[in-house]
Amino acid sequence: MQVPEFYEFHCPVKTNAGINALDHIPIELEAMDARKPLIITDKNTYSKGIIKHVASAFSESGIVLGVFDGVGDTADISTIRDLYQRWQYKGIDSIIAVGSGAVLDTAKGLNIAVSGKPEDLRKNAESIKTRLKPLVAVLTGYSNGFEISKYAFIGELTFTSPFLMPDLVVVDPRMVRSESALRIAETAMITFSHAAEAITHASKNPLSDCYAYAALEYIRHCLMEALKNPKDKKSCLALAEASSMAGCAFSNSRFGMVHELGQEIAKQRLLSSGQAMGILLPYGIEYQTLKCGFQAADMLIPLVGFNDFVDTPQNQRNQKVLSLIRQMQDNICSTVQLPRTFKDVQIEKEKLKKVAQKVAESSSSGIREDAYLTVLNAAYDGKPIMG
Repeated sequence: MQVPEFYEFHCPVKTNAGINALDHIPIELEAMDARKPLIITDKNTYSKGIIKHVASAFSESGIVLGVFDGVGDTADISTIRDLYQRWQYKGIDSIIAVGSGAVLDTAKGLNIAVSGKPEDLRKNAESIKTRLKPLVAVLTGYSNGFEISKYAFIGELTFTSPFLMPDLVVVDPRMVRSESALRIAETAMITFSHAAEAITHASKNPLSDCYAYAALEYIRHCLMEALKNPKDKKSCLALAEASSMAGCAFSNSRFGMVHELGQEIAKQRLLSSGQAMGILLPYGIEYQTLKCGFQAADMLIPLVGFNDFVDTPQNQRNQKVLSLIRQMQDNICSTVQLPRTFKDVQIEKEKLKKVAQKVAESSSSGIREDAYLTVLNAAYDGKPIMG
């Protein structure tokens, strides 16, 4: 066991998870002196009819709800400006974000604006030094861990501040059931990537390990059941909780290669971030273990349990984890018919070079462009980096 000389850990988020978790939102808002929330979601989530479960939680509260379902595929400044005007004229005092991705990014961006002024969205996120307005994140079957994180992606801008993390995360089985195994696989791969890179990164600490370990263990026990039966309440609830835990660990670590490359591939609209991370995961973890001093063995206990961990010789633990990740990728791809390599989805190698270049230019990790390209090429061909 390595005890760090110094570390920081910050997770101000309260979590309500389980049956009827939604019903506690009015009480939680009242405790934050908020009585006029705005629900923010997208049309896809709204069309599924699950917003009614959120609204029913307020039926006897006397609280007036506003609803905005106009969030697009990505968060943008113009939408946030429109919402800012509604906030001013209707006296809204808190936000309930129902969904993931752009929904949470929009909610966080609006929170920056209404807690200060719209011009703050043009500033460096380091200027966010105080608590914002009450923010509740209600997870759905699309959730992947970014919801609980300290990050917001608005247009080409990335904001980073612990004050962007929600005050409350709600995980209710009525909200998190997914309509497809494909969606479960995509979000699970993001969750796994965030947890794995948080555990193995040099910036890890004992508290972030707790969240990441639990996330991986939940995935081990529940992922395949959820893929076989996407409507199963128990397994879908467990995976949503795993995404939330991984998001907290991710917020207290630094970006890893799998996350950086997967996000850039999605930004360039070559593939969804979930599928991209699913393809990259074995090769990114392998490279970081071989070249960056990562200890893949640190994932072995949550992936196999304590008894199998003890039975595995110490010098074989890194390799066993890498084999388990490849096996998991094979199982998922066989069950859901997902691509195993970038060659399978016909992404040109020239485009992968541009991805490596862009990530190397923007990353603060100090990893060189040729290292990113090594991982991308291995994921293109489907061959282990060490042959």
